[in-house]
Amino acid sequence: MKARAIKAAGWILLVGAVVMVPWTVYLATTLPRQVPSWHYRGAWTGFDVMLCLSLLATSVSILRRGRWMSALAASTATFLVVDAWFDVVTSPTRQDLRLALASALLVELPTALACVLVSLHAQSVSEARAVEAARTRLRRLLRAEREGDRPHVL
Repeated sequence: MKARAIKAAGWILLVGAVVMVPWTVYLATTLPRQVPSWHYRGAWTGFDVMLCLSLLATSVSILRRGRWMSALAASTATFLVVDAWFDVVTSPTRQDLRLALASALLVELPTALACVLVSLHAQSVSEARAVEAARTRLRRLLRAEREGDRPHVL
């Protein structure tokens, strides 16, 4: 992507965030407290399938040191936090709420934190590799120039 397109995307996302504020207030004040849902089971099953695929893709990327490791770990962290949130706020009974809180505090949120740490680490490793690759190219160009060779296009 070109720099202008990336900057435009940043502005579009900023506008989206600003628009979300009144929309969220509107929803908080107008939505009913309870709604029967014919697709409740499908919604949860579908979400858990996506979470499972995200966990799988992240684990494969980590084990293979893939280039998408940082992005996958960040998206998996997001899935885990959203899963914890909705497990807690949609718990129909106190027993379900206790189980959702325990799952959130002992499994989902710590795993999300681990994914965030992996994402940050992978990003810094990726940046270090890019810097080292640039240094190597520069050394080759300088060596070729000293030896009177015409450097090849990078």
